[in-house]
Amino acid sequence: GTDTTTSTSQSEDGSASADDRGTLNGILYVLLSGCRWMGLSAVYGSHKTAWRRLKQWEQAGVWERLWRESLNEAYRSGELEPTEAALDSSTGLEKGGQGVGYDGFKKITGTKIHAVVTRYGVPLGIVLSAANDHDSRHALETLDQIRLKPLARGRPRTRPGRLHADAAYDSSEIRSDLRRRGIKSNIPVNERKRKRP
Repeated sequence: GTDTTTSTSQSEDGSASADDRGTLNGILYVLLSGCRWMGLSAVYGSHKTAWRRLKQWEQAGVWERLWRESLNEAYRSGELEPTEAALDSSTGLEKGGQGVGYDGFKKITGTKIHAVVTRYGVPLGIVLSAANDHDSRHALETLDQIRLKPLARGRPRTRPGRLHADAAYDSSEIRSDLRRRGIKSNIPVNERKRKRP
């Protein structure tokens, strides 16, 4: 078959554009190093092309497909075994736009990332929301993102054996749903929810 990751794309005037693999490496370098796009080395091609492809591939769902397939390959080879998982969230700064809110606890405006990860920090499911959304509101939605496909035909794995989370996820709805799914939970009681005598 054809290796599409190393192919070149055609620009609007018919000339060959930047190599996809080189552009991909440039995008990953910026995201992992934190350098500015304008500071991207010419060895990766044009920084403008890298930025443009980042957005184009995001809109086309390329990044999610790469992530999903990487998870599936690791699961099939035995390198990924989600017997234990953890659920938590993190808020990133964002000035404005869709899905942005004010996190009163952290006192920042931005987007909240809800993630369920393996014991080694590998993300199995991710959901984005406004920063002012409570963690527990998107807990079950985040768990629904787990879909690990086996090598042979069969149902994909959609749940870990045990889930660890902090007291923000202490709710009867979440605990009941975890029991229904057959997932053992390690969630401490939220002391602030206890009734005063």
